[in-house]
Amino acid sequence: MQKIINLFKANITDFRFEHEYDIIFSSGVFHFVSEPHRKEICDNLKAHTLPGGFNVLNVFDCNSGGTPHKHCMDTLIAQKINDGKRL
Repeated sequence: MQKIINLFKANITDFRFEHEYDIIFSSGVFHFVSEPHRKEICDNLKAHTLPGGFNVLNVFDCNSGGTPHKHCMDTLIAQKINDGKRL
């Protein structure tokens, strides 16, 4: 089985996936996206992730809850499941 990795850079505010992927990785991007657009972009990520695939998102957060703090990064890794069962 041949494995192919496609890496590319795009503007998250207007890019939408057209194909399905096993893994979608995004690092340091979502903190630049306005709240009204986050759900639309996440829905597009989920819709283009193959069953059993993963979305990996690193998000910078410097002012959560209105309290400034040292720079940190949170990581979310989500696996798409099929019929409620992990593949």
